[in-house]
Amino acid sequence: MDADWPREMIVTVRFDEQDGKTTLTLHQTVLEAVAKRTGAHPRWLQMPDRLVEHLALRHRPLGTLTEPH
Repeated sequence: MDADWPREMIVTVRFDEQDGKTTLTLHQTVLEAVAKRTGAHPRWLQMPDRLVEHLALRHRPLGTLTEPH
């Protein structure tokens, strides 16, 4: 673990609705430079896409539960 990585951190996730769309705001109390140096930053950027994929898989209509080929 990087020496500058905090032992504790606060993560705030905020969902705001506007015009029928949802905006997700993620704030984490780790310096961006430290996150980039440790490789955490790209994973943070992937989180919204992974959430969308997860929700899409959970809310498929019946009969479409298999993965597409």
